[in-house]
Amino acid sequence: MLLEKPDIDVNAKTAYDGQTALILAAAVDHQPIVEALLAHPGIEADAKTTLGYNAALYALMIGNTEIYNILQAHSTGGELLHQKSGGSISTPDIFGSRP
Repeated sequence: MLLEKPDIDVNAKTAYDGQTALILAAAVDHQPIVEALLAHPGIEADAKTTLGYNAALYALMIGNTEIYNILQAHSTGGELLHQKSGGSISTPDIFGSRP
């Protein structure tokens, strides 16, 4: 598995919006990958995209509270949204729903 390679950067970000593998796994509802990434000692569970969103917020946005809770257990105390984004988890989505 790639995570066993010593030179793998588990926190590498996409050039477009700064998503990490953990953020992508949470955003597409892939709990086994989320758990495998969180088991890596170098993982940054609170890493944020260029918009200030972290994996836990993506889990909430897709309605997966189980992944959210797993991510929160690994959190180092980071906030769900970066201050500069001006949003909050109570901000309604385009359908008027709130997480």
